[in-house]
Amino acid sequence: MNKRKLLILVLIISLLFIFSACSSKLVSNPLLNRILDNFTDVLKCNDKIVMTYVNALNYSQNYRENPSDENYAAAVDVIDKAINIIKEIQIPEDSCSDVSSGDFSKIGLDIIDYKAMFSSVANEQISDTESLENLIWSMDMARFGYESGLMTSFESFEYLLDKNNISIRILTQVTYYGVNYFLLDIDKNILSSYRADVLEQLESYQLYKTPWETDRSVIETKSTILLDQLDKELEKYSKYLADLINLPIE
Repeated sequence: MNKRKLLILVLIISLLFIFSACSSKLVSNPLLNRILDNFTDVLKCNDKIVMTYVNALNYSQNYRENPSDENYAAAVDVIDKAINIIKEIQIPEDSCSDVSSGDFSKIGLDIIDYKAMFSSVANEQISDTESLENLIWSMDMARFGYESGLMTSFESFEYLLDKNNISIRILTQVTYYGVNYFLLDIDKNILSSYRADVLEQLESYQLYKTPWETDRSVIETKSTILLDQLDKELEKYSKYLADLINLPIE
């Protein structure tokens, strides 16, 4: 090999080495990795809570469609187990409480959005547990009503089940729009890997297919629309209960 070719080869190897070092430095950010690891743990907890809750709703739907003793017993058993599973889920602590908002900003993240996820999942745990406890009571009344010919109780159960299904879909989608908002400004290569390796592996993310957006204003608008839908659904359910209380006694 002549000197000219040898010089070119050395130059190419040097450039490859420099590029590799720069790429490694870009991807390997200890603080970002630490934050994302903690964030991922919280997302996985949320995923388990949501899917456990949804599974209980599915068994309740089976009873709704075919109110047999067998389907009732199966639904109650699954709901009871779901309540215990959700209660026992240990939500990770914020392991980045020592990181300043300025350090978050340097890597394209907002500390408020980060901490909001911990609060959101904790609230989800409490609300889903209470919701399932109410669902068992409603199902008991529905069973009594169905067997006694008092279909108002069964109708109330159906209304509650519909409300719960709509609520969990909307709240889960809003949660993932929040994740979208939080991660939007991190390095694009890291973001792409995180979406593929973490987000798209979560069952609740796949279940409701929340579209990924690249514009913060779009995320805000879509989240607001979803929350408005939830408000209308809750208002509809509240009106149904109010009308039910005022039903004339036959």
